[in-house]
Amino acid sequence: MKVRGLCIAVLALIGLSLGLSAPDVRGAEDLPVWTPGDFWSYTAPSFSPFPGTTGSGGIRFDVVAREVVDVGGSQVPAYRAAVTSNATVMSDSGWIPVTYRYNEWFRVSDLASVRVFRTVPGGVNDTVNVTVTWGPPLEMLWPLVPDAAWSRTSTVSTLTVVGTTVLESGTYTVTKNSTVGMPETISVTAGTFDAMPVSESLLGATGYDRVFWSAAVGNVVAVRHSSPGVGEQQTVQLASYLHQATGSAVPDPSAPLPLLWVGLASAGAAGIALLVWVRSRRREIARDTKAPEPSRLLGVCSARGRRRRGR
Repeated sequence: MKVRGLCIAVLALIGLSLGLSAPDVRGAEDLPVWTPGDFWSYTAPSFSPFPGTTGSGGIRFDVVAREVVDVGGSQVPAYRAAVTSNATVMSDSGWIPVTYRYNEWFRVSDLASVRVFRTVPGGVNDTVNVTVTWGPPLEMLWPLVPDAAWSRTSTVSTLTVVGTTVLESGTYTVTKNSTVGMPETISVTAGTFDAMPVSESLLGATGYDRVFWSAAVGNVVAVRHSSPGVGEQQTVQLASYLHQATGSAVPDPSAPLPLLWVGLASAGAAGIALLVWVRSRRREIARDTKAPEPSRLLGVCSARGRRRRGR
């Protein structure tokens, strides 16, 4: 396995980070509160995990615990979410089903993504552990108030370990610009919700995302991506959820999960799993599969703003 290719794929997770909310009479939305047992399941009509592929899918976030995460020596309270993704993508070898799991931590104070950790098979006896950490996390300013705007810069650190051996580590800098729009009513699979749109763009990227936060669900209900010559397209939408703080829910009609999204604007979360899956089985699947270039969702939301990594 080429570790550099794996790390590039991991960077596509950046921005894969979904969020939260709660409106008052002045049109602002307050910071949501998450509780272990909450979940949000999203679908996407189409996405390209890496060049040359097309597909459809979905992603589900399950809040499992509230923990303290060490970020550059600072102890950060965070929600840990278990993320499960299913995707069906078209490659040179035909349609390929992919399932993968990872953990992501979201800072309690603003729901900014703090860390992503994924373990994948690396060989007969070894596993590959990939960690992505934001230092500091890309802050969200709550409450969300129309016309509010801010810019935040973070150093993103990546670490790849096979067994007990560090194979690659590096950093790059990303800057995200955010602007809050006026409240909108938006319809998705899970229903119709009042939401507050936040336009997000990474420095150096040509497109941007509008991320719709809803107080009723305690998270994002949709993500719409805009790019030159294409216009705005809905890339992610909420299908089912449970938010205990507001006592609202739309049950998941399927248990297995719906097919994978790839958003967070970060339209590449499935890229890491698919890349590792294809590379580990390239003799049976696709000998010429290329490593994905990082994009941005999440973005909540991704890694279009990637900078050159240093070892």
